[in-house]
Amino acid sequence: MNPGDIAIVNYGERPTTWHMRVLLAHTSQDNWVVLTPDHDIYEEQMSGDNPDLTGFHHCGANGSLPARINPRNVYAFSPLTPQALRGYMAQGQAEADRIIASALQDPGRSDAGGVAQGGAAEATIPVAPQHPILEGKDTWIAAEDGIRLKKGDVLAVDPSPLPAGHVVLGDKGVIPEGAGFLLIRKVAAGDVPKYQIGDIRVLPVSFDAQGVRRKEFTIAVGQMDDDPLVGGGLQLAGPSSALKLLKDMRDQQFTPSTFHEHWVRSSEVPRGDRSIYEHEVLSRIMDSMIIVDQLNVPALQSAELIFRRLQVIRQAHKGSPGNPDYSSADHYMGWKYKKAAAGVDSDLSAYVANELKSEATILKESRKAREEIAARVEGAAVEPTAHCMLQSENSVQGASSGDQRNREIFPLPFCSGVPRHSGLSVSARRRRAKVRQQVEVTNSIIQVLNEMYAPSHDGDFCDSAETAAQGAAQHEIFKAVTRCHLPETILSEREAVKELLHTSLSYDGSDATTTVRPYERGLVSIPSGGHNAVELGEVLDEGGRDIVEDPARCMLLSEDEWGDVAERQAGFTPYMDERLKKDPLLYCSFVKDLVESGMVSFTTAPEDLVTPFFVVKKNLRLRLILDCRGVNRRFRPPPPLALGSGSSWSQLTIPKANTLYVAQSDIKDYFYSLLLPESLRPLFCMPAIPADCLSRWGIGTHLWDGRHREGWVWPMLRVVPMGWNWAMYVAQRVHQHQSMIGAGLSWDRVLVDNKPAPELSDGEPVLLPYADNLNVAGTDPVKVQAAKDGAVARLRGLGFLVHEELDATDAAAGRSVLPVALEEAAGYSQDGAETTWSRSPFYAASEGAS
Repeated sequence: MNPGDIAIVNYGERPTTWHMRVLLAHTSQDNWVVLTPDHDIYEEQMSGDNPDLTGFHHCGANGSLPARINPRNVYAFSPLTPQALRGYMAQGQAEADRIIASALQDPGRSDAGGVAQGGAAEATIPVAPQHPILEGKDTWIAAEDGIRLKKGDVLAVDPSPLPAGHVVLGDKGVIPEGAGFLLIRKVAAGDVPKYQIGDIRVLPVSFDAQGVRRKEFTIAVGQMDDDPLVGGGLQLAGPSSALKLLKDMRDQQFTPSTFHEHWVRSSEVPRGDRSIYEHEVLSRIMDSMIIVDQLNVPALQSAELIFRRLQVIRQAHKGSPGNPDYSSADHYMGWKYKKAAAGVDSDLSAYVANELKSEATILKESRKAREEIAARVEGAAVEPTAHCMLQSENSVQGASSGDQRNREIFPLPFCSGVPRHSGLSVSARRRRAKVRQQVEVTNSIIQVLNEMYAPSHDGDFCDSAETAAQGAAQHEIFKAVTRCHLPETILSEREAVKELLHTSLSYDGSDATTTVRPYERGLVSIPSGGHNAVELGEVLDEGGRDIVEDPARCMLLSEDEWGDVAERQAGFTPYMDERLKKDPLLYCSFVKDLVESGMVSFTTAPEDLVTPFFVVKKNLRLRLILDCRGVNRRFRPPPPLALGSGSSWSQLTIPKANTLYVAQSDIKDYFYSLLLPESLRPLFCMPAIPADCLSRWGIGTHLWDGRHREGWVWPMLRVVPMGWNWAMYVAQRVHQHQSMIGAGLSWDRVLVDNKPAPELSDGEPVLLPYADNLNVAGTDPVKVQAAKDGAVARLRGLGFLVHEELDATDAAAGRSVLPVALEEAAGYSQDGAETTWSRSPFYAASEGAS
């Protein structure tokens, strides 16, 4: 065992609990100074001979748990920074020094580590003396990193002696440190700083099982940092981008080379374009630098230039794939001297640009002041403003009817009703009735817009007279209503589902890009191997736990009810990915991937069938969906669930002179991280595969009883499938319950529809968990960040993989705070940096979903 190793101990508690320990410093025999998850430091006998222990296991430096120990039964550490760990190591070594010194002073102590009374001098622990570095004096320094001493630390300056127990040969030697020795050397005093500079350009070298020099990409990125080098960091304009890009690739399970393939497919750059070849070469160079050469590329200016060139290529082809625009290349590359500004000093250019900006600001403010004075002369009143979610400066009462220059839109007055006249022909009455109906729809839309503008306003919005701008807005809404014709024929359920799976409708009714994609192994987002799903009963609230513990009573239809449904509803063919359906070998490979992810086991007695297909995610990876329509007929509808949608945000009111801060997080592969109740698993069986595949794959008895080695077996889902009508219910309750506990907030701080929004005036944050997304908002950035960090720590402690974290940020400074998941769920879409919301037609979708 070595300092820094991890061990776990069992004190015989019930239920079984293993406690993790970090070995800080050796004291004697099998006694070590250890660190606990509660950050306590003390000496403990770390072996099976300890009478206080019923179990002991040495996990080594990487902390790998044996297969017999359930990770959920281990009381482990929360994440520690390298700086914190080094601090605890130093404290542990100091405690070990104290214990050893005490043992030497007490010869009768039985655990003195085998140190003889006469050998006390040899066991003295060296402490670096605080000597000044004197010119002309020989200086002894540490030649390597030790437990307390770092490379370059000064030990002694001649004629001061070295610590007791040293051995010297020429200008090199060793001194005792802890249970081992530390290499030292003598150098000139002026050369000491050279040895104190570590080379941060390289990573620790790793080898694979065959002894080949190789480091996995995800591990390499986790070891990288972008600390500036001695003598200055990157000598380029602009921020460093290498580490951010590498982390984005890692989080999306890409490497530079696989991201190149993804970019080629998604960018629509013409085949044969030289940019594709250049992008591929640079990506392969980065792969070699990271995986084979094992370099800390964020610290290398050469690597930063390669990453910037890759970004130049992507940006140039973004607007027009076949006609790239490289006009911004100099700015991306960060050259000190730009070709476009040859002979012009960059500092002078920046100064001139800043002065011009200041002059423009002065002119703008002067113009606004003149307009304000003119408005006062004309008697235009300036009403107090309402500070709401949109932080608009619009007046709730509107402007006077005579000011046609008024640029304010909200609150928007209703459209005038269509008057009724007698004596009209039948066709004229029909036309007027149709227009009257369209006006009513238009007014209902205006009412919703006004409520989103100022949800706390009481009374009629539309007492004020209509301005020219408001009239134009009414006209545009009315035209949009008249264009949204209902379909001439109502689709059947089967036709609607087919329409939903194969295409989606754009705003104007034309065919838009489908979200269904064919299977591609490298793009499917499923849990990585070794990830353990979480038991629903351990993470649900009490009400939800009662439901999942008795699904036959609370979730499934009775036998009579199911028989009635089966007789009334016609059968159907479930939808399955075409590639998997037509290629049995590819389907078997897909099932093997699910096995390695812990998502399926196997049965020879299936009770129902679900089939896989895939839809594209926002990061262009593929989300696995199961067609559970047949199975869903067996279940009762889930109880109503309190959810937050896009309109929930409009209910928040921000106090004046306050700023809204938002923090976010996302649970990776969330639904497939929740274990399905065991009694329900036979209902969620995928198409069968040959039984001999399981023998070839070496499937263990925990996934298959192994009795039927011929014929067919059915993959049976162990996790909550996306497509099950109860999936959203259980996932939302788990996320909401655990987030509230971790954030330390109560139910009244959760933002949901049809419930008054929490007040922000007291500074307490609000929560909006939605499926796998968590949003924390409030006016106090410290409390918002603390609530988010607490919720994330709680979720990670339960075994969920949390990623895509966003720390507390000013909501008005970036894009809309409405999360993408809520945008999609609420049917809203957003375009670019400016918030442009639109509803998409979903007649076919709603027919199919019902």
